[in-house]
Amino acid sequence: MGAQARFFSARPSPAPPPALLPVNGDFPRAESPSPVLARD
Repeated sequence: MGAQARFFSARPSPAPPPALLPVNGDFPRAESPSPVLARD
């Protein structure tokens, strides 16, 4: 969750955070990198 806090600090805009939340949740899992790349 520490990584998410860094993203929020880097981007204070309210729009980007919601889009980054699902991506950040998938990165630590590293179970399905395909969906993560597709979202990028």
